[in-house]
Amino acid sequence: MTTQNIADPRPIPGAIDGLGWIVTEAPPIGSTEGSTNLDDRTMRVLHREDHAARWVAVHEMGHARWTPRKSNPGRIAKANAPATVLDVQLVEDCRILTLLRDAGLGAIPRDGAERIAARAQEWFEHIKGPEPKPEKLLAPYAMLCLQSMALGFGKNDARLDNTECGLEVKALRGQLCRLTIAEANAAGRSADRDLHVLSDVLDRAQSIAQATALMLRPKRRPPARQGRFPFRLVGPAAAYFRRRLNAVTELPPGHEGVSRPLRTGDQSLNWGTLDSMPPLPMTEHATATAAQRRKLAVPVGSRLGSIRRALTDGRCYRRTVQRAAKGGTILVDTSGSMNLEASDVHAVLAKLPAATVAIYSGRNDGGVISVIAKGGRCASSAAIEQRIRDVGMGNIVDGPALRWLAAQSEPRIWVCDGVVTGCGDDAAAHLDEEAMAIAVRGRIERCTDMHALMVHITEASR
Repeated sequence: MTTQNIADPRPIPGAIDGLGWIVTEAPPIGSTEGSTNLDDRTMRVLHREDHAARWVAVHEMGHARWTPRKSNPGRIAKANAPATVLDVQLVEDCRILTLLRDAGLGAIPRDGAERIAARAQEWFEHIKGPEPKPEKLLAPYAMLCLQSMALGFGKNDARLDNTECGLEVKALRGQLCRLTIAEANAAGRSADRDLHVLSDVLDRAQSIAQATALMLRPKRRPPARQGRFPFRLVGPAAAYFRRRLNAVTELPPGHEGVSRPLRTGDQSLNWGTLDSMPPLPMTEHATATAAQRRKLAVPVGSRLGSIRRALTDGRCYRRTVQRAAKGGTILVDTSGSMNLEASDVHAVLAKLPAATVAIYSGRNDGGVISVIAKGGRCASSAAIEQRIRDVGMGNIVDGPALRWLAAQSEPRIWVCDGVVTGCGDDAAAHLDEEAMAIAVRGRIERCTDMHALMVHITEASR
């Protein structure tokens, strides 16, 4: 085992496996990058006392503890095409960060404010111009999100907010938005469209990273707060990550025609008031919500099953168990920039039979939340369309609607393009921040449209 002076700040990976390790300085000096080679037991970290150095040391010790000794990123990438070596390393970083968080060691800042600002400036220089190209940020931002994401204990929980690293990624996003506004103002044009396109790209990148992270959770998992994330899932997750990045080469059509309200600087702008209207009649049967019945072979019981198993494993009795149908709450923005069809609701209920689906919109200074599906039954398409016409096609009440969603059963999903407005259908930066804060505190996931919702539900149930 390697011997060290007590004052030496380097970690001691030999304390994990009892073998000799060589721990050296990570080049270049001042970088926040480290490395661990499990074949020859060498580790490179930062030799200084600060947050970045401690984060690198703890992270590399996580690799020494949980990454299999004979794992080869190149071989794993080759066996899981089209994944690259970098994809495999990023997914493994996500797995290690989750395990460190579960061990109480993940909340260590990685980058300071100056480094975040420098990275944002470097990225922005790459995309700015007479015609900004924010789609170039899709891959790098998705990679950074994946590397900074930790899975929660809930089945559908994988978010940046669980870690200090995730907060740094959010700070980078804020810097990019500020640079976009400054560039647009300098060019004498409104920054609203540029911000809309940038937000769409970054949201898409984060959703790809989140779906990839969720693939690290096995289908069968132990009780809550006993997370297991097998290394064998790293390769398939890396392949999925690369396929999603390769598939998204440009923004989907239709974004140019979406009407987005201009943000005002009025700090006094408030959310609209939630009004009440009679509930919609649930006249259509969507899908069965009865508990799923399953027959199990057990060694003891009162009902015979397969008598032949008495000679093998002894499980010759039969027991019937029931599993509750999947549910949750889905809130859909039905303002003018969104579309909702009754067939979309039926498709959602086929995946989540016991889910509650609600819509919201408004006009002037008020809006309404209407439950359109519950308990396997839903309102008719005509009734939904009539309710939207009666209520209005503005956002108005995004904040109150999100507070309502945060009080409903989990998982909670918000279907919205990201545009939030208050009274008069006006947008403001402080309303954006408040809506994001409500979503974070309420563990609310956002999908951009119904198609993205179906993809999210399908991937989460794997």
